Formats: sequence, structure tokens, C-alpha cells
Amino acid sequence: MAVYGFLALGLVTWVGLTNCQPEGGYINDGVTMLAVPAGLGVLGAVICFIVWIVGMYVIGAVAGLAFALFVLCWRQDLVISSMVARICFLTAMPLVFAGATFFLERHIILVSTAFVGAYLFTLAVDLLARTGYAAGVRTLLDRNPAHAVDYNLTKNVYVLLAVTLLLFLISCALQHLLCRGRQFGVRYVTPAKPHSSPSAAHEEHLVDAPTSPDLHPE
Repeated sequence: MAVYGFLALGLVTWVGLTNCQPEGGYINDGVTMLAVPAGLGVLGAVICFIVWIVGMYVIGAVAGLAFALFVLCWRQDLVISSMVARICFLTAMPLVFAGATFFLERHIILVSTAFVGAYLFTLAVDLLARTGYAAGVRTLLDRNPAHAVDYNLTKNVYVLLAVTLLLFLISCALQHLLCRGRQFGVRYVTPAKPHSSPSAAHEEHLVDAPTSPDLHPE
């Protein structure tokens, strides 16, 4: 829960700072762009850890946003070219995933954690390999005219997109196998009351039964 609270509030803060960043940058720009999202991300982590019911839906919302970003990056000019339609799609998917968590809680949580994990892993690989995979995400989230973001859908980017899908499928299958038969989340399954053995029930009946008074003939 805490990790997804950190991701959610930290990402929202980073998007706001990036899009409002002046051309000359903030005062202590590097520290501001790192420390402020990290600090508010920690706050989000604490909130989701304490109010864990909210954290369940945050997991779905983060996965919905990651899924929307992933889908849109499959074309160099983005899958949805219209700005309005793109914003609607990016807004709707987190809401759909969060809403689906209420009805398909267990499955949505497992699928969401699998996809977000795979997506973050490939983004981390791109930070080291510099393939341009993360530029697609920045193209969608960074609309600051002072920032020039060039997204080129190269062969290496296609490879990372495919790796994301592969890791997601593997992780999803493993999680469903490991969590088979386990119930968790907002809606609990009340365990069945264990049945007592007939002998124990008979002894309990004898203990609880009232004793009859002794009848002695005079």
C-alpha cells in the first residue's frame, strides 16, 4: 500500500512541478524537483499505510495510469493523437481500474501489482540503457513548452515494450499461483466455524444439563 501511495502522490507532484517550471528553472531546481515529489510521496505512503482501504483503490488507479501510458506509447505520434481524447483516456483508465477493484478486488490487485512492477522495471532499465523508452512517458505528462521532448519509437523501444508485456504475463501467472486460495482486501470472507466432534458435543451437553434433585424415600 505504502509504495503505491508514494508513487501516486509523488508522480502527481512531479507532473505539477514539471508543467509549471519556469524557463530558468526553480531556485535550487535539482533539489526542488527531487525533494518535493519525494517528500509528498512519503506523505502519500503514510496515508495509504494507515488508511489501507484507500490504498487498495490507489493500487488500481496507479495501474490504470501505467496501462494508459503503456498503450499510448505504441506509436511515435502516440496512439491517440487528439489532445482532448488523450487526456480523457489518461483520466478514465485510473478511474476504471479503481472502480473495478471494488467488484473484482483480488484479481485487480494481483493484475495491477504485476503490471506496475513490470512497467517500473523497464523504465528503470531505460534510465541505464538510454533507449528513449521513458521519453514516451514524458511526452504525455510533460506539456511545458519550455521542455523539448523527442520520442522516437526505435527498435530498442519496441524491445522494452515487448519485455514489459512478457514480464507482466510471467508476474501475473506467478502471483495467481502463489496467492491461489487466499482472500484479502476490503471484503473479507468469514471463515466457517469448526464443527465439534460428537463426543465433545455430548460431554458439553452433560456438563450444561441441570442435575435433578435426589429423591430419597423416607
